[in-house]
Amino acid sequence: YKYGESTYYPFGHKKFDNLTEDFLQNELMPAIKREERRLVSHNKKFERKVFLHTGWSIHIKYDTMPLSFMVNPVIERGAHALKDLMFRATGKQFLELDNIFVSPKLIDFSVLPKEIVRLYACPDASSLLFLYPWLWKQLPSYSRKITEVEFDLADVKADQEYYGLRVDVEQFMKNLDNCDYTMNMLLKAFRTITGVDGNINSPEVLSNLIFGKMACPVLVRTKTGKPSTGAASIKKLASIKLEGERKHCVEGDLCDLNGKPVVKAKDLNNAKYPALVILEKYRVYNKLRTAFYSRFERTKKSGRVFFWVNQNGATSGRQSSPMHQLPPELKAIILSDSPEHDMWDPDYSQIELRMIAFLAGEKELIELCKDPENDIHRAIGSLISNKEMWQISSEERKVGNRRNFGVVYMISAYGLAAQIAGAGYSKKDVEDADKSLNDFYHRFKRIRKYIAQNAETVTRQGRITTFFGRTKYFKEILDPEITSRKKASLIRQANNLPVQGTAADYLKLAETNFDAYIRNKGWDKLMDNGFPRVRVALSIHDEVLLMADRSIPYEEIILMIRTCMEMPIEGAPPFFCAPSLVDTWAQHDDDSVAMPVLLRDKLIEDYQKTGVSVINKENYMETLNTYREKVLHDYMGGLISKYGTNPDVVAQHVRHPSLTHELIARHQAPKELGLDHEQSIRYAVEQYIKGGSADAHIASTKETVDTLEDLAELQVLVNFDSDGNVVYESESDAVVEE
Repeated sequence: YKYGESTYYPFGHKKFDNLTEDFLQNELMPAIKREERRLVSHNKKFERKVFLHTGWSIHIKYDTMPLSFMVNPVIERGAHALKDLMFRATGKQFLELDNIFVSPKLIDFSVLPKEIVRLYACPDASSLLFLYPWLWKQLPSYSRKITEVEFDLADVKADQEYYGLRVDVEQFMKNLDNCDYTMNMLLKAFRTITGVDGNINSPEVLSNLIFGKMACPVLVRTKTGKPSTGAASIKKLASIKLEGERKHCVEGDLCDLNGKPVVKAKDLNNAKYPALVILEKYRVYNKLRTAFYSRFERTKKSGRVFFWVNQNGATSGRQSSPMHQLPPELKAIILSDSPEHDMWDPDYSQIELRMIAFLAGEKELIELCKDPENDIHRAIGSLISNKEMWQISSEERKVGNRRNFGVVYMISAYGLAAQIAGAGYSKKDVEDADKSLNDFYHRFKRIRKYIAQNAETVTRQGRITTFFGRTKYFKEILDPEITSRKKASLIRQANNLPVQGTAADYLKLAETNFDAYIRNKGWDKLMDNGFPRVRVALSIHDEVLLMADRSIPYEEIILMIRTCMEMPIEGAPPFFCAPSLVDTWAQHDDDSVAMPVLLRDKLIEDYQKTGVSVINKENYMETLNTYREKVLHDYMGGLISKYGTNPDVVAQHVRHPSLTHELIARHQAPKELGLDHEQSIRYAVEQYIKGGSADAHIASTKETVDTLEDLAELQVLVNFDSDGNVVYESESDAVVEE
């Protein structure tokens, strides 16, 4: 074919004759399959799902929709739609379905006459032969490799959307009932306290109540200067403490159906505005109900939840999906594809901090990152404070965690203070946060220099690029009349891209590696239950959700995970990933299910030598716990054999950068003792020597700081439809709340 020529094959039309099912299955689809690596599509994710419905797995090679995004990385209506692109390229207008039907809801392609179908459908195929080379020529040469990754990734996203995720329907219904009960209980409590029966979801009603009747101070305003009733405002007001004593105290906690406290009585009694404490929690559950449970309604019949994934949901290259924002209680009902499948959920260890160390060339930090047992937050804390890693307490690590990830996102002292101290942070909190950030940049001068270089690059060139060649443009910054405030904002956005974008690209490479590995192994073949033996079910920022046939030796799955996810980059530290076998998605947040990297490598090495699999579903946790116990036992046993059984003496020598903290986590001192870090070490040593019971559940070091309250401030989700048009979750979601 050539540009200007195309053939349409009719199936399912009501106004004219169609080709037969026999022709589709025995002539057309085999021809498409033979030529799949030469084909081009616009949004091949959509095409692949259609083909899967016909029973064919087609991997089209080229895709002009992600190509358009890589050339012009903006999320705007019309930016990447096929017919809009052709109009910009040729000046020609083509027939759209909304030119034919009076409403999108009434669109029914099957009822159109042959001539209209010809005018609408035929130009689409022909246009691609012009559009692909036209766009490819505009793509910088350094962006071509990552663009080809985007082409391959579209197939992975299609499969994720097509198969969806299995849901524990019975537990879902229980959770739904509890959510509805809790919402009504909180609403009733709010109205009892305030005496207001109006619509509390109305900004006007709330504004009159909060700033009128309750006379609350205005702490946050909208862009138009009005007092805000948004989440940030309510959070600040709810955090204000009562001065003095309350005349009438609340006696009991507000609990859900399971008796779990939703709002504690002491929090209401300590708050100056207890009604707003309830309102803040009500909004969380209201968001939970409307934004999440509504997505799962179909699961009551299908037993699965279906969703979309936008592989370029952000201009940084990060993906977006409603599933990325799923709260823990809904993650807890996500199961493996079938009873014959396992669910694996490997994730990277602090990938963005490792990435910024690499991109900035922080050699000392890179060196510390090479040991998989070293915790990067303690490593950073050690380098800043000149303490050894064993001396960095859990509280110091927690504060450092917030600061370190804040640096990746170019956080301000005010932002960091809010992260650490909450919405009601003080001037002292801001000063402490400012000092913490300054200490970081003073110690890591290469990172500070790297950030300054990025600022200089974007100011001079109006663009910034990831390590893999993804480019984001900031043309506004080249305007000589730009305000200093706007310029600072653009520089901050530009500095976010190299680290976040490179990490996002790295994850996309991992997903396409998985896809190629699975197909090479033949694991993409369907089982009797209708699902592939192995598939990538979803990716979420730094983790990959995998489904795998349980009959495959676990060492084979673990080897696949390491091979596909840990890609060496010259000059970079290893980007370690820990395999996790989970029963539900929520279990991923439990660090005890994450396989230690050294154990992972030992299992793979032994399996490759002997061909004998030693780990399975039944002994997985036992294997992990036995390994951890042995490592700690060997370390402590060595100290005790050398220094005796006096806890005071042994404690003076517990100096391991990671096992020190493992020991404390397993033998935690009661909080009422008020022990400092070194006293906690001594207490843990004494308990170990006594042979006291240890907590086998290791402490969590997950980086996520999201809580249920964060649901009230979810990001706007944007997807592309089958033609490449921008689609918001709803029109109201696209509007900035005032």
